[in-house]
Amino acid sequence: MSIFKYYIELSNDVGDTDINKRSEDFFSGLLNLLFNLNLMNMNKIKMNFPAIDLGDKERRICYQITADSTSGKIQETLYKFRNLKLYEEFDEINILIIGNKIKTRKRRFEYPEFQFNTTDNLLELNDLFKEMAKKNTSELEKILHFFESEFGNNIINLIKSVEEDKSLYIDETILRDRHVCYYAFGLGRVRLDAYIPVNFEQSLSCLILFQQPGLSDCMITLEEDSIRDLLFYGDNDSDEIEKRNFIWYIDGDKIGIKLPNNRFVTDSETVKQFCEIITRFHKNYLKVREELLSIIGATKFVEEQPGEFRILRAPKYIWESMVDFAQKHDHYWGETKWDIFHPLNLHKKDRIIMYKNHLSEIKADILAELHVKDLGSNYVDIIWKSGFTPSQSKMEGFNNLIKWRVDYTHHWIVEDFIPYLFYLDYLRNRGLLKTLFRKKKTYEKFKCEFSSQNYGIESLEFY
Repeated sequence: MSIFKYYIELSNDVGDTDINKRSEDFFSGLLNLLFNLNLMNMNKIKMNFPAIDLGDKERRICYQITADSTSGKIQETLYKFRNLKLYEEFDEINILIIGNKIKTRKRRFEYPEFQFNTTDNLLELNDLFKEMAKKNTSELEKILHFFESEFGNNIINLIKSVEEDKSLYIDETILRDRHVCYYAFGLGRVRLDAYIPVNFEQSLSCLILFQQPGLSDCMITLEEDSIRDLLFYGDNDSDEIEKRNFIWYIDGDKIGIKLPNNRFVTDSETVKQFCEIITRFHKNYLKVREELLSIIGATKFVEEQPGEFRILRAPKYIWESMVDFAQKHDHYWGETKWDIFHPLNLHKKDRIIMYKNHLSEIKADILAELHVKDLGSNYVDIIWKSGFTPSQSKMEGFNNLIKWRVDYTHHWIVEDFIPYLFYLDYLRNRGLLKTLFRKKKTYEKFKCEFSSQNYGIESLEFY
């Protein structure tokens, strides 16, 4: 299920929205196995069947399959269900959210004609995973065969690597393409499966299995924040077990482990394996992340939030001059090298978008984006965000032609953009006498003499 969930997210990520339609057949089969239903794809009975996607008319149960977890989408579905009086055909409507976490569990949706409880009738993929965990061996075999028929053997063989005797040994495995990086490593008593981000919009996640009475059926899932805080933080690569953040206590050979929603006691050999797995996992994560940072030229800059990097600190008046200049140099009309900006309807001067000039033969759109968060002080931190072109994936095109790298953007602002703003100011303030009796400096000469440090501009690049 985690593989299918990730597949859906990736497909939506790259614009393959048809995956949500194709998944209707998949989920009709899976839900039939999990809940002993006979769901049919309603869109095959009637094209664009309203409100619901799957229906079992004998059991009078139906499902809507959607990647949209907003309350607006849920309310719209239930409104159509009620307005079209589908409650006369189905006693129960369920909404299955695929690809995104549900954020509307606490909201109540009440209708006099039918019941809809967000606890029971609003589902996500994790709910199906929990239902699978309740199945016996023969039922799980049927589900496995179903997955094999849907996905093929290449991914399923990885799942089968946990043998029937529940041995958790697997050689360190890394499968990677431009959309996904799957990592697995097991030493017999502990196994970890993870997805390592291959772009800055993905997040780190992992599944941990322990071979121990009472824990053998326990699947511990961790998201990025927990992985960073508990598994990667501080001395978590240390050989000294007590320095690991996930250690609860040590009492001889009995060692307590604390993980989100899980505290348990195990032995030193299990902990030793767990530590080695985490260390290797961490090293591989750092290796992939370093590659990503290198691609976008961000190895020497601090990440403000995923995919955004602080590059400069400058006086607010300089930033506002940059914004004013950008608003006047429209990429769509201008014909100079400075006409590379996309004018914005700004309520406040907090954003600049660099765009391919209309005369350029390069197939590109947004080159890079700059923004600031706080305009309330005299200085602002300028933050870089990646450009975008539909023909390129998220990590492609960083050649400073299609998309600008972080280091290139930083250098361009300091060495070209800001000096040019001051050069324009120099030309405006020469006065009549200087215009008549002194030869004006060329921009190149002015730029060579210009020092950004004299104007309070601080590079946030570290060495």
